[in-house]
Amino acid sequence: MTTGLLRRPGVALQAMGDDTARHQVNRAQVERGQQAREDFEENNPLVPAIRAIDRSVEFLGLVTACHAFVTAAGRVVPRASERRSAASQRHADTVRFVLFEARPAGLTFPQLVRSGELTLSQTRAGRAGLACLRDIISERGWPPLIWTKQDGYRFCTDIAELQANELSIVREKLTEIRRFITAVVGPYPALQPKGRWIKHRNTQLSSVESTLDVIAECIDT
Repeated sequence: MTTGLLRRPGVALQAMGDDTARHQVNRAQVERGQQAREDFEENNPLVPAIRAIDRSVEFLGLVTACHAFVTAAGRVVPRASERRSAASQRHADTVRFVLFEARPAGLTFPQLVRSGELTLSQTRAGRAGLACLRDIISERGWPPLIWTKQDGYRFCTDIAELQANELSIVREKLTEIRRFITAVVGPYPALQPKGRWIKHRNTQLSSVESTLDVIAECIDT
């Protein structure tokens, strides 16, 4: 009966002139929309595909935001070569020299420390030694420096070995992100089950995990 009355233009105009009535109508529209969305998500078979598309769009948005951040940071933060100290450069040159001397064999970290007559921190910590050397390698296009349990540190140009090294690093990062999701982020939804930020963050982390998993599979094939 009420619906029939509201279909009359004069009655509808009078009802919309009442603040309380207008508020109730607007609220009913919102609740009706939410109910329709819940019914769609529960019963429509296309929902999983739509959610997958939504996750992909969100991941692309995250990648775009990260790219913008890196670009902006690059304008503000000086390059590694500009903030590199003379001591770090010397330590990197020493590490490079002893590694070249040992080729084609590699050197374990203790051997690298002894051969270069450097301290542990001068060899590995901060921007010294190995860290600085990797920056220089990237800048000058030298053969990559890899580490394996069997041979230690060495320069490598073999594609199969480089791919195996990449696969090892990606799997390590994949394990780290999975542990972060389960051990650090996992308990949060129980504390705030309706938190929108938590759901969004979990979606993005799952996208990162999926991406690393795909990369690992691509390298391994």
